Amino acid sequence: MLAEDDEADIVRVSFSQSPPARRRGDQRPRALARDRSGAEKDLALLAGYRPGDIEFTGRSYRNRKVTVYFERDDASGEYVLLDRETSTVRCRFISA
Repeated sequence: MLAEDDEADIVRVSFSQSPPARRRGDQRPRALARDRSGAEKDLALLAGYRPGDIEFTGRSYRNRKVTVYFERDDASGEYVLLDRETSTVRCRFISA
C-alpha cells in the first residue's frame, strides 16, 4: 500500500524512487510527509518561506531541486524553487 488516510481521499502522490509526500483532498489541501527524513525538512522549509497551500509541480533529476506552487487566498500564486542541496527557497514567478 502506498498511502492510507481515513479522513480524506488521496488526490496526488509524488513519485521518485520512493514517494516523499502525498496530498489530501479534504477541505484545505495539505501535504503529508511519507518519508520522515527528507519530506518533513522540505515541508518545514516551505512553511518557513510563507503561508499558502503548496503543490509540488516538478523536480530535477535526482530530486536536487523542486518546483513548488503556493496558492494563497489573499495574494497571487507564486512558483518557487526549493534547492535541497542548499536548503533554500527562492521565488521564480508570481502569477498575476
